[in-house]
Order: sequence, then C-alpha cells, then structure tokens
Amino acid sequence: GKAYLIDCKVCINDTFPFSRIESNQHTAMTLWKQSGNDYGWFALQLSNKDIYMIDHEWMIALSLNQSSIGKDLITHYGLPLGMWLDACR
Repeated sequence: GKAYLIDCKVCINDTFPFSRIESNQHTAMTLWKQSGNDYGWFALQLSNKDIYMIDHEWMIALSLNQSSIGKDLITHYGLPLGMWLDACR
C-alpha cells in the first residue's frame, strides 16, 4: 500500500560515478519528497550481484566531496536489499 521511487543502477567495477545521475532524476526525486512521500532511492548492484539501497539525500551529500563512490562506501552507507525490504514492511 505504499509507493517507492527507485532508480536502479549497475555499478561497473563496483564503482558508481555520480555523473550517472541525470538532472531529471534529481528533479523527480526532489519533487517526490516535496509531495509528501519518503525519499527517492537508488538501487546499486555490485559485480557480485548484491544490491544496496541508498537514499537520494545520501547520494547528494556524498557527491559534494567526490565524483564517485566505490564498494566500500556503497556497503557502508547503503542498506542491503533484503534489510531495506524488511524495513519497508
């Protein structure tokens, strides 16, 4: 009974360059939040097929000081998909 805004990305070499987030995606996620919804999310798939969920706010904050994030930061700031799904219930 709840909607989520999720943008799915595959991380080549376990790295996600922030340049892959297009301005229309930032705009959509910002408007989504301003409309009374929860955060927009990025589902980042690593080379081992693990998927980590990071919300739009964290992605913006992380992008202020670097041009990309690697596996270490993805796994630190992201929630494994299974944990995220459990938290959504």
